[in-house]
Amino acid sequence: MFKNLIYYNSIKIIEFKALLQGKKSVHVDKVKMNKGKSIGGDLKIISGSYKEIDEIEGGILPNILLDCNEFESLLQEHGGNYYYDFLGDEGISLEDVTRNAIIRFEGKFKIPEEFDMMDLLSKFKPYLISSMNTDKPEEAIMKELFSKNSTKIPSFIESEVFLEDVGFSKLNSNHLCYEIEDIEDYESQDVVIIAQILSTKKINKDTIMFDVMKDLFSFNRSIRRQVGNSEIDGLENIKSEKDAYKLEVLAIYQ
Repeated sequence: MFKNLIYYNSIKIIEFKALLQGKKSVHVDKVKMNKGKSIGGDLKIISGSYKEIDEIEGGILPNILLDCNEFESLLQEHGGNYYYDFLGDEGISLEDVTRNAIIRFEGKFKIPEEFDMMDLLSKFKPYLISSMNTDKPEEAIMKELFSKNSTKIPSFIESEVFLEDVGFSKLNSNHLCYEIEDIEDYESQDVVIIAQILSTKKINKDTIMFDVMKDLFSFNRSIRRQVGNSEIDGLENIKSEKDAYKLEVLAIYQ
């Protein structure tokens, strides 16, 4: 029941919960509650009792722990052939898993050391943006590209589920439950991961998994073609040393 959430993609999980429940999700900003106060008495002038209604207005407090528990329960009840629980089900392997299915398993995740410099650069984005002159077309373009509010974070996942291979996912910085510096404390520990498997076909090792131009700077295809295959000094594309399965991580917890 109690979990230490490390990563939680609430947007994707809301979508999957709606599918499992067979109904659209409703976003509630505020709720109103009526609190009745009854006053009884022997007054013959008044027939019955007098009620004073107090109206209370408030907002729904987010609770991702409860949401995560509900999501797991829905997966167990309604996941069917699209949910594979490697922690609870025996005799299943990755060969049984269909594309786009959700899997739950135990493993270790690691953010490559090459990303450290990229993360440092990402943190300096506000200073870079503020120093740019939007009157210059090239700097105006760069400012727009640097203005993204989220950062993709490469993550390799080791688990018995993948045997000699690995899982790979691009985490969204907006869904981290800790600062990225604190995430390092969990990299060597066993965690439970809920993820959607995007392809049952493995990606060959030495393939670029995290493209600096595309994934860090969000350069579109046209700009990447103009730049070519050149890399920025100190920022190398990240490759996998093993064959990898591409995942969309939904939640990581202990």
